[in-house]
Amino acid sequence: MSSSHQMFCAIVTVLGLMTGMGATPVRALEKDNKPVPAVAKIDLNTATEEQLQELPGVGDATAKKIIAGRPYKHVDDLLKHGIRESTIDKIAMHVTQGRDASVAKSAPTHTEAKNEKVDVNTADAASLEGLPGVGEATAKKIIAGRPYKTEADLVKAGISQKAADKIAPHITFGAHASKVDKKEDTEARTPPKKGMVWVNTKSDVYHMEGDRWYGKTKEGKFMTEEEAIKSGAHKDKQDK
Repeated sequence: MSSSHQMFCAIVTVLGLMTGMGATPVRALEKDNKPVPAVAKIDLNTATEEQLQELPGVGDATAKKIIAGRPYKHVDDLLKHGIRESTIDKIAMHVTQGRDASVAKSAPTHTEAKNEKVDVNTADAASLEGLPGVGEATAKKIIAGRPYKTEADLVKAGISQKAADKIAPHITFGAHASKVDKKEDTEARTPPKKGMVWVNTKSDVYHMEGDRWYGKTKEGKFMTEEEAIKSGAHKDKQDK
């Protein structure tokens, strides 16, 4: 057999082997290169604690808060349940509010609050917390200081001027606003002895003699200042 014929046979043999062995890798490659399905978003209303912890910035404590605050109809509702805004920004693109979102009874989001003003004389805590910059503590102060007639009344009730200015475009002084003057004119209850303070038992704020709320709040009682402090009450910031 000539050398040229031997070389031809060798080439044919190699090509045959490559044809027989090459099909599988090609098919495997085609299979491996199929598009990977997009990762499904996590539903804030139905996800398990473990699923929520897969979200960026969400640990065990945050996952528990999310579950406790259900249901949600907007990711901004997480703000009202103690979830940081920075965390919400991280997870916003990875979550959805699917099942049960239609029955969510959460307060308006900041955007919604701009379109529908909140009556500070009648709104519940959840609705007040939907206002920009208002958390649980501020909402309680607003409720305890009712009724209001003007923004200045909010400041007198312990709301910072900065916070009052921030929510001013989103609030109204509707129901009961006309009763403010009447309440201020109500005859104050007289203390059993001179020098006692008036403790608002609903807000745990005590008022000194001469304060406009001294003896006038709907719920309260007279105590010595020492007794008031021991009970956990704190002095009205407006008192000097």
